[in-house]
Amino acid sequence: MRNSVARLTAAAVGALALAYAANVSAATPYEQLVEDSKAEMAKLGGKLRIGFDWTASDAKPVFEALSKEFPFITVDYKRETGVAPFQRYFISIQQNQFPPYEMFDVASEFEKQYWDAGFFVKPKYDYKALSDSLPAGWPKVHPAAMDPQGRYLATVAQMRGIAYNVNMIKDADAPKSFADCADPKWKGNNIIDGRNKAQALMFDPQTSKATVDNIKKMKDNGVVVTNGQAQVLARVVSGEFGLTCYINYHTTQRMIDQGEKSLKFKLGDVVPVELATRVGIPKWTQAPATVQLVTLWLATKGQPVIDKAAYRGFPWVEGGSLYEQAKGKHFAICSADCFAKYEDYNKQFADLLGIPYVKD
Repeated sequence: MRNSVARLTAAAVGALALAYAANVSAATPYEQLVEDSKAEMAKLGGKLRIGFDWTASDAKPVFEALSKEFPFITVDYKRETGVAPFQRYFISIQQNQFPPYEMFDVASEFEKQYWDAGFFVKPKYDYKALSDSLPAGWPKVHPAAMDPQGRYLATVAQMRGIAYNVNMIKDADAPKSFADCADPKWKGNNIIDGRNKAQALMFDPQTSKATVDNIKKMKDNGVVVTNGQAQVLARVVSGEFGLTCYINYHTTQRMIDQGEKSLKFKLGDVVPVELATRVGIPKWTQAPATVQLVTLWLATKGQPVIDKAAYRGFPWVEGGSLYEQAKGKHFAICSADCFAKYEDYNKQFADLLGIPYVKD
């Protein structure tokens, strides 16, 4: 009798184990990722340290929405901006002294060096499989946002256009295309950022030649070059210059929101889209699944709040702030292949403008 009971008990336990294994294997990649993240966050006390180039005011509503979606994640955020921090971190990582973040975004000038040095590792879950298994109602991952090698996912869009001082230039007279920026009538009245923002246009086969020719013409037309998007816009707002081209939408719109009524932004005839905040898995992170989950959410379900808070939502997402203005225009997208040539484009941009180029 005892042996019979023992056999029955063992059979029951085995059946339960098989049922559990079958249930686990039946879980979708997305569901498995969420479970992995919950386990990581339990070990880390629910806190995820993130270092991005977003202002605190941009990041706060985005990560508050994230925590509502995933209550087991609380974000501890700090802004890392410019180039200098990433030069220091590069050296320290080589010495096994790691940045104080689980999730980390690198300035574009340094991304290739970080990847080549092995500072980021391939994620556990395939992004295509994750996209296919997302909850109902979530947008899918845009193919261009995925690294072809599956290493990272782009989470925001940097759109560039034209900004001008409405007290100096009437809407009817403002440039309607990037080619218009080289019109001789803007001689002495045009300023641009010396840090290249035209990579997408230089990469796209439909726009590359015209963009190179246009930058040459702007140089010949006496365009003034300075450093920094905010600095460029400040000089347009002050009336020192009437317009600027290849300017960030999010930087311009933020200044308009802050009360700069003299400033206006418009897209050109083509929409350059740099797929930015390309998030990989840092080799030192204690929360690789959570990094991947947050990245996935930012690139899909989180797009509306990213657009509203930071003006960096993908322009093809219906309802976005640039959706109507961008509709029907050609998107020049700077994705993985473009990103791999960043250094070449940046040097070419500097050479075209006749400014010194220093490799970071």
